[in-house]
Amino acid sequence: MIKHTLRRRAQSGFTLIEAAIVLAIIGLVAGGIWVAASSVYENLRTARASEQLLASVQQIRSLHATQGTISTASTLTEDLAKARVFPQDMFADAADVTPANPWQGDVFIFGVAAITGNLGPGFWVVYNGLPKSSCIDMVARNTGQGRDTGMVGVNIGSSAVSAAPAGLGSTTAPVTVTAAAQACSADTNNSVGFLFRLKG
Repeated sequence: MIKHTLRRRAQSGFTLIEAAIVLAIIGLVAGGIWVAASSVYENLRTARASEQLLASVQQIRSLHATQGTISTASTLTEDLAKARVFPQDMFADAADVTPANPWQGDVFIFGVAAITGNLGPGFWVVYNGLPKSSCIDMVARNTGQGRDTGMVGVNIGSSAVSAAPAGLGSTTAPVTVTAAAQACSADTNNSVGFLFRLKG
């Protein structure tokens, strides 16, 4: 009788409660992996965006090395794209003239004839379509220690598409992570503009 009961239990498999516990554990593990993978992927995108930003800035400066001015025309981004100053992975195809950041938001360049404070001519690099967490990371990475010394300002929240951000140089670098978090959290336009001197 005891042997028969044990054999029946062994053949019946998992109970409903045991199966629910196993599924819950699998769900927790999968959720943890998803969160970790998302965080790593987001960090990679932010790092790539920072690399693209610095590469573009260097190329713009190289292109204007012998000039003391930069165009303030609304077609500046398109003109620079045709001059191939942006990394190729910022374009969907060879015919594209509007660079995109890793979050698929547009990137625009706006020339500044004279930056306030006798800093000479410069230009804004505006990244649109950034998620809040990426906005904070982009600002922290590019305005803190080791930043380009020619960066003189950052503007968070200007939905600049056809015009330069308002308040040129209103927020000077470096920007603390706390200040970046506050500004990015209040930003409804999901955009960040970095202001650079033309002559590094």
